[in-house]
Amino acid sequence: MDVLNLELARARLRVKRAETSLNHAKEMLDEECGVGINLALCDRIRSEQKRVAEARKRLMKIASTSQRDGVTCSKAREILPHCLVPGWGRG
Repeated sequence: MDVLNLELARARLRVKRAETSLNHAKEMLDEECGVGINLALCDRIRSEQKRVAEARKRLMKIASTSQRDGVTCSKAREILPHCLVPGWGRG
């Protein structure tokens, strides 16, 4: 179970870092920097959005493996942020 918790923690950290980087790129886009820089930022935002989606997908894969291996939904709620687990935390 310790290895699973470590993998879940690493996956959550990956998601958090990707989201932080995406938000930073979006904030930079709001600044008036010129067309060339804005085009580069749009490309960065697209790649960061992909990175966030991939990190969330990996997290969900690890979470589903944990459920299959006997981790209950209540335990998974403790391990995973509610926003990343669709349908969980709603009653």
